[in-house]
Amino acid sequence: MKDAPIGPDDIGTDAAWLVGFESMSRRLRPALLRFFRRRSESEAVAEEQVQELFLRLLRRADLFALNNIDGYVFEAAMNLA
Repeated sequence: MKDAPIGPDDIGTDAAWLVGFESMSRRLRPALLRFFRRRSESEAVAEEQVQELFLRLLRRADLFALNNIDGYVFEAAMNLA
């Protein structure tokens, strides 16, 4: 089952934002690990890059207001790689 995207009207509380972030991170983590694995020398480095990316995304309060969250996440991943 796919997670439904969260829109700006759904983010009334910090808890809702964190639930949305957790859902997004669970959905995108495997693809991000593959992305970084192809560009790094080890699994450990790929794991660190994924964690660094999620930390950067956590700082972006308007993340769920973006039109294409997945595109933004992978663009940010390319900038980090």
